[in-house]
Amino acid sequence: MRLIINTYRENKKFILLVFSQRSTIFCYNALYFVAQSLICFHKSYIFLLHYYLGLTLQADRRYHYFLYQ
Repeated sequence: MRLIINTYRENKKFILLVFSQRSTIFCYNALYFVAQSLICFHKSYIFLLHYYLGLTLQADRRYHYFLYQ
């Protein structure tokens, strides 16, 4: 009887371990997906930001050029 209880406890631990590993893998996959979408969005955002900053810097240069002409 004690052997059966011990094996049941061990199986319970093993099942909990497998379940926790699967849930962490699922969480990692979800986090990876979120990170990938954020990186994609971040790249486009950085591109737009660089474009905007480039335009403002060009305007700034023109302004300085006219200021110190």
